[in-house]
Order: sequence, then structure tokens, then C-alpha cells
Amino acid sequence: MLAPNKSEFQPGKAYPDTVSISAAARDMADGKTPEIVQHTYDNLASARRITPTQIQIATPTEPATVEPRNKPEINIDNFFENTMQSILDNRMGLDKEKLKEIEAMMEEVAKDDSLSPDQKAKKLEELQKLMDKVIEESVEKLINN
Repeated sequence: MLAPNKSEFQPGKAYPDTVSISAAARDMADGKTPEIVQHTYDNLASARRITPTQIQIATPTEPATVEPRNKPEINIDNFFENTMQSILDNRMGLDKEKLKEIEAMMEEVAKDDSLSPDQKAKKLEELQKLMDKVIEESVEKLINN
């Protein structure tokens, strides 16, 4: 019997794990076909019971290392603003990918030094019209639905 306020746990000592294994599982581990019994009120008293069994589990020599998952970086400062904008864009049916493509094309035109200022202005104006058209189409879809 343990003395009051004493624990069975002793640091540095390994204790075996105890698990409960059903009779069918023990039969299968021994290579036997498990006996399937339909339990009814009449034969419940004769059914084989689950008995505790001790097994030894080898402890790893080196602790396992867990690599952190690569989570996407979330900018807390504008998270709410971005979320609300995404909700509005989805409700309007706005194609963000098309708009991003058009904006990328506008940046390329603005950085292109081979074009004259008049050519740049003309191409940027055409791209802005294309962007306006995409936005107008989404507004029309919203109105018609």
C-alpha cells in the first residue's frame, strides 16, 4: 500500500503500457479465424469478455522532430479590409484575376522605355477602357440577377 501523498510514479523509470484486447483480436493475432457470435440476451452471459493485456512498447532512442508547417503569412493590419473587399467582389461577380492581369499589363506599358509618351498614353487608355468594361459587366450581372 502506498503511503499518503506518495505517487507510484518514479522519474526515470519506464512503465509498460496496458491495453485491452478483445478475444477476437487475440485470436487474429495468433493466426486463428475469430469466432463471430451473435450476442442476444440468452447468450450474453456466455460471451467471452475483454481482458487486460500488457504489451511492451519500445521507446524511441531519439525524440522525433516536427517540422513547422508553412502557413501563409497574414497581414493583420489590412486583413479585415481585404476580407470585406473579397466579399464585395464575390457578390458583384467581379473577376479579380482579370483585373490583376490588366493592372500587370498597365505596369508593363508604364515601364516600357521603347514606347513614346503618346504611345504609352494611348495603350494605358485602352487598358483602362478594358478594365472599365470588366467592371461594367460585373455591375450588369449584379443588376440582372
